[in-house]
Amino acid sequence: HHAHSFHHVADYGFDVEVKGHDWAELKERRDAYIKRLNGIYENNLDKRGVTYLSGHARFVDAHTVDIDGQKIEADRIVIATGGSPMVPDIPGAEHGITSDDFFALEERPQRVIVAGSGYIAVELAGVLNGLGSEVKVVVRKDGVLRSFDPLLGEQLMAAMERNGIQ
Repeated sequence: HHAHSFHHVADYGFDVEVKGHDWAELKERRDAYIKRLNGIYENNLDKRGVTYLSGHARFVDAHTVDIDGQKIEADRIVIATGGSPMVPDIPGAEHGITSDDFFALEERPQRVIVAGSGYIAVELAGVLNGLGSEVKVVVRKDGVLRSFDPLLGEQLMAAMERNGIQ
């Protein structure tokens, strides 16, 4: 958003010089933000009397869960699995990264192919494009955000193309 906005500030009377973008600074601030956010979430759980345990879990019965070999009993148990990106079983997939790996990049890639059509894929494509990367998006079917309203996907694809994303 900010990278695109800089292109239009002169139209509103601002004299701003953009000298580039510091990927390492963005990464450092993002990591700090996520760490702080996770702390807030854990603190909120603690305030509500929720015990947070991390590990590989499975239910033993209705009130017992096994977490990495340790059995825990409780009246109420929630196993929050989270999500994980799908890596296709195709030749060359080992050369790619997932969205989870995005901020592990030490520098912004100059050229990138984003494989996917969901909101995370198009968001990352937009971020990289806005910061100056050459971006191509590869989808399996006819467009992006297929699980959303069709008009939204069509309009988004048009906007992405206007911004230089292929």
